[in-house]
Amino acid sequence: ACAAIATIQEASPQNLSNTAWAFATLVVFDEPLMTVISGASMSKISEFDCQNVSNTAWALAALGWRDEPLLAALAAAASARIEDFVPQEISNTSWAFSKLGFCDLPLLDALASRAIASCDSLQEQDISNTAWAFAKQGFKHVPLIQALSSAAQ
Repeated sequence: ACAAIATIQEASPQNLSNTAWAFATLVVFDEPLMTVISGASMSKISEFDCQNVSNTAWALAALGWRDEPLLAALAAAASARIEDFVPQEISNTSWAFSKLGFCDLPLLDALASRAIASCDSLQEQDISNTAWAFAKQGFKHVPLIQALSSAAQ
């Protein structure tokens, strides 16, 4: 982690999100590293693509780290790029925000609309994660629930 901290400010959005993802996958929470990743991510958020957004949000949730400024920036970035999200990014982003209890209504609306539009491509895990996320948030979006129900059959 110490070596990563020294170079993280210069990292690309993909390398920022990959580093956060890797530490989360290994279940290693290094607060100094995540703080630096957060700051660097905030300064480069406009360069994040859908996978960078989704992976970073997933890493925060997997580590249980509720970094509200970064979550707000990720929510705005996701909403702005929602038409490019693929099913796994929809479900992972939905799951991450719900796991952390971070409710952003514009993001939930955008994720619901994108999930409905992507129903033909949803895998079982996408359906279950997305349904769980919206239920956990208490966000009853009837068209989404109907679409997920149809996709599950």
